[in-house]
Amino acid sequence: MKKEPLSTQQIDEYLAHSANNGTEILRSRQAGCFFCESLFSAKEIHDWDNESNSLTAVCPRCGMHSVVGDASGLPLDEENQVIGYEFIHLGKMMEMIKNGEDPKEAIEKAKGHYGRFDEAVKYIDPRKE
Repeated sequence: MKKEPLSTQQIDEYLAHSANNGTEILRSRQAGCFFCESLFSAKEIHDWDNESNSLTAVCPRCGMHSVVGDASGLPLDEENQVIGYEFIHLGKMMEMIKNGEDPKEAIEKAKGHYGRFDEAVKYIDPRKE
């Protein structure tokens, strides 16, 4: 299966999500790097960038700030390569809750995907794997 390169928009979204991700990575069992496309245990992350008073994970394979955790589900292809990511638009979610929406429904409505999320052959669930 031929891999399609990430679009500029997808890369921008990954970059935005990979910054200040300490809390998410600490809740994750698995993580992946969208730069070198490696998959590894979140416990392998020992280097953190802590500029601006928040933690950003550094990939243990390539040293880039391109790490995303599996806390909300990390889609993999048949070669166990990360092919997308699920995220929550926090601003939208908080606005819905502020306007009286049930928090669980607000979370579901504020979810989005990028990459080839819907093409995954499996999704890692850190609570079960």
